[in-house]
Amino acid sequence: MMQISRKDKEKIIESIKNGRIDAADISFPNLIDDIIMKMNRKGLIKDLTKAFKDKRKKNKHIPMENILALSIAAKM
Repeated sequence: MMQISRKDKEKIIESIKNGRIDAADISFPNLIDDIIMKMNRKGLIKDLTKAFKDKRKKNKHIPMENILALSIAAKM
């Protein structure tokens, strides 16, 4: 995956059209962070912890909210 800035966007698009670059994936890495932070502020992650039963016997020092946030980020 390649991340590009807005100022280089035109140059990259022109390179793709000319065939110098085969494929480019323009991504927004902060979008996932924004979504998870918004879910946390709205209290959705706490509500999700109530919906899932915690079946861990050991290693419970990691909060379930963190595990859910990480799994949501991994799925995106």
